[in-house]
Amino acid sequence: MFGHIFKYRIKCLFGGRAEIFWTLIYPIVMAIFFSLAFSNLSNVGHFEPFEIAVVDNGEFRKDAIFRSVLDSVSDQNSDDRLFNVVLTTKDDADARLEKNLIRGYILFDNGPRVVVKSTGMEQTILTEFMDSYLQTGSAYMTI
Repeated sequence: MFGHIFKYRIKCLFGGRAEIFWTLIYPIVMAIFFSLAFSNLSNVGHFEPFEIAVVDNGEFRKDAIFRSVLDSVSDQNSDDRLFNVVLTTKDDADARLEKNLIRGYILFDNGPRVVVKSTGMEQTILTEFMDSYLQTGSAYMTI
């Protein structure tokens, strides 16, 4: 009796082309598409630190807080390092920027400012880093 019911239940399940498609082919196709679409999600967050320069002038040397923050985000022993920092002069920083050896540089001239040659992900990260530093410093001073 079980064999008879099982046989006719399978015949009903795979009775037409539409039922075969929705029960067998569609789930397999969707599984393939999902595996293709989501296979590289673990590699999306990979980040490589990039080269920047900081103009080493008197105003930069006076700002111990910024030097401390810069040391923390460019620590060679840290896994979540943002920048590879080079301390240099303004002329050398301009030359390095023109040769694309650095993505941008930070110049202290009546406060810190960022100088970049073009737009890109690294330049945006550098400018957002400086904006965040300036906003946090401003909030700290008002409190």
